[in-house]
Amino acid sequence: MPETKTSFDISFISLFRIVLVGLLVWFVYRTLGIFELLFLAIILASVVSPWATYLERFHIPRIVSNFHTISNASLKRICSIAARYNVQV
Repeated sequence: MPETKTSFDISFISLFRIVLVGLLVWFVYRTLGIFELLFLAIILASVVSPWATYLERFHIPRIVSNFHTISNASLKRICSIAARYNVQV
């Protein structure tokens, strides 16, 4: 039975695309934390904006209402975690 050699050719463009996809995957992996923070910031801004708009009717500056909303939500989250583990705050 004669032995047949199998060969295949990879073009430079195909090799370039493989390297490019590999670099893209590496870049997304390295910047994933930034994307998570950006997504969290967008969610936080969409939650705070209606409350800040409502408080502007009463001449409360937007920065004060945003700080109040975020700090109040953070305090509630800390207290709920503490209550879960029976820690007195």
